[in-house]
Amino acid sequence: MRFCVRWQCAPALPILFLLTIAVAALHLWLLPWPLVLPVLSSVLVIGAMVVAVFAWFRPVDRGQGIDYWDVSGALVLIGCCAAMLSDPEEVFLFIESGGDQNTRQRR
Repeated sequence: MRFCVRWQCAPALPILFLLTIAVAALHLWLLPWPLVLPVLSSVLVIGAMVVAVFAWFRPVDRGQGIDYWDVSGALVLIGCCAAMLSDPEEVFLFIESGGDQNTRQRR
């Protein structure tokens, strides 16, 4: 299996990659800590759906290397891993405290 070194297979893949990294960094910077992983997992799964819709309407020969379907699958995998690592109890504590940023210290 050869990979597309010059992004000839899917020219928007570098843009999608940089956009995903920017959204993840923005979440880490703006959101309170208990909400980072649940929100990030939701954003990644939604992003995977957008990439999958884009891949559905773009015909691609599956033998060319990395394409949009592969990126969509990777985003879903990372989103599911983030959802598994998140702690629902901390999210509930955060919501019950009315959005207080010091929820982690009370525990």
